[in-house]
Amino acid sequence: MTYTRRDVERRDRTNVEWFSGLMLLKLAENEDKPGWQDAELETLVDNIRDEIGELAEAMRELYANPTDLNATQALLELADVGNTLMMVASWIAVHHQNQDRLR
Repeated sequence: MTYTRRDVERRDRTNVEWFSGLMLLKLAENEDKPGWQDAELETLVDNIRDEIGELAEAMRELYANPTDLNATQALLELADVGNTLMMVASWIAVHHQNQDRLR
């Protein structure tokens, strides 16, 4: 089967929308925590390391015991990593020359 650029873009958009839904779910779970906009960049980068560690543990668990529950946990950890990366990107955009892109 041959895919057109439009097919690929449609599939990619669907994947991004699906994953962003997971990210929004995880953000909603943490609404009671302080925002990242006022955090130090170093703290946010440390959070990336922490989240990747949690993801690695979830992936080890999934490899060892490939259940739906472990797959769900791995997906949620992936969303946490995605959110943490988004927070760093947002911080950089707000605190540097790209701040207008977020308004």
